[in-house]
Amino acid sequence: IIPEILATSTTKGDLLTNFILRCQNSSGGFKNCPENAIPDMQSTFQAVYTLSVIGKLNSIGKKTVAVWINETQNIDGGFPNIENQSSTLESTYFAVKALLILGYTPCNNITEYINQCWNADYGFGNTPNSSSNLQSTYYALSTLRALGVDISVYKTEQWLIPLQNNISEDYYGAFSSDGKVYNILS
Repeated sequence: IIPEILATSTTKGDLLTNFILRCQNSSGGFKNCPENAIPDMQSTFQAVYTLSVIGKLNSIGKKTVAVWINETQNIDGGFPNIENQSSTLESTYFAVKALLILGYTPCNNITEYINQCWNADYGFGNTPNSSSNLQSTYYALSTLRALGVDISVYKTEQWLIPLQNNISEDYYGAFSSDGKVYNILS
């Protein structure tokens, strides 16, 4: 319930913006709620994306957020969800997308990290030496495309096409990495 004093002058967008700003850590990253102590990459992306969508991106210090994101980058070129943890494709996707929304160009061997997650079957795992899966492959290809890389060289369709169900009517056309769970692709 919105207090009556705010009801006449405050929009839902303002309330959402205020909540998001309360989630920002002094280092520049965002937490998933004000009570948490540690910012993470997914929450930072979600905050930046949401503020962008509602037209409130200028309510944050873009450079401060971009510096925090860049400072979390690991030496392998990827990004962790929480600072000083291992890199994942998922967190690297969130970092690159957030930097681009903020108007900054991601750099420093990100493509090399993504290439470490590329498997001989032409799919991508979430970390180097992990099995290919649909979500990680999406994160990899979307991030590479955002970085201006020609994704056709990865020949991912050779991995993806056999995963499409063309037999069972229940999930006809859907994709599954394991033949049991079917997903929609973005």
